[in-house]
Amino acid sequence: MRRTLGDTILSAIELKNMTQKQVAAALHISATTLNGYIKNHRIPDPETLGAIASYLDLDLNELYRVKQNKEQNAPLIMNQEEARIIRIYRQSGTETKALLRDLFHIIEKRSQLK
Repeated sequence: MRRTLGDTILSAIELKNMTQKQVAAALHISATTLNGYIKNHRIPDPETLGAIASYLDLDLNELYRVKQNKEQNAPLIMNQEEARIIRIYRQSGTETKALLRDLFHIIEKRSQLK
């Protein structure tokens, strides 16, 4: 099951040991609006999404990956493991990034052979 935007927001709120009301107040939005994001009934506008990411110490790409699913034409949400891999790659030096790219090419070729 794919992790949703709402799941990601709720997890970040819980990690900070805060309530939805506290977060909503800090973001200057209603608790009902925030709950709509968490339940995936609403999608925040880009400015609000940026504020949520900043307040909850999340990378904006980690919070919401806007990548079209060719089969369903729906946005995909990046799960935590995928976000962690990208974060590690981005924080790596040039040599490590080259090694990781080589490794991913090998993995990609192996998966195509199966």
